[in-house]
Amino acid sequence: GDRAHVRMGHSALHGGVTRTHERFQSDRHHDYLRWRRNHRKEPIVTTPVSSMALVIVSSLFGSFGMVFFKAGANSMSGGLQSLIFNWKVILGIGLYLLSSVFFVLGVKVGELSILYPLVSLGTIWTLVWARLFFNEPLTKTKFAAVGLILIGIVFLNLGR
Repeated sequence: GDRAHVRMGHSALHGGVTRTHERFQSDRHHDYLRWRRNHRKEPIVTTPVSSMALVIVSSLFGSFGMVFFKAGANSMSGGLQSLIFNWKVILGIGLYLLSSVFFVLGVKVGELSILYPLVSLGTIWTLVWARLFFNEPLTKTKFAAVGLILIGIVFLNLGR
């Protein structure tokens, strides 16, 4: 018959490599893959400062949305109709929507585990706005809570 190894030569089919050499190469490759799996570096995922800025802006708009919700609630005179046609509540909803747009743009390229805690800065903004617009007291407990929020954000960013 017309056998390929006769026509082209035995080494042409096997690349001049013996079965033993093939097994050796395969074992070396598997050893390398095993070593690489055990010694690979954690992927470096960085969160750009621009993403952080977008999420902080998001928290700012969200906190202003809450201010307008509170102002709208204070000016309500009755039932559902006074809620639906309340321009302050509508503006609060709009600010929350805008806040969501900035948040989505921020998390598009950043790590959610780093960025989402920045949303809690909205709590800090809200404390400031509550004092400025509604004359609510700032207590030691509120300051301690703000401190814990900030410490949490710092620790999450250290864990990058």
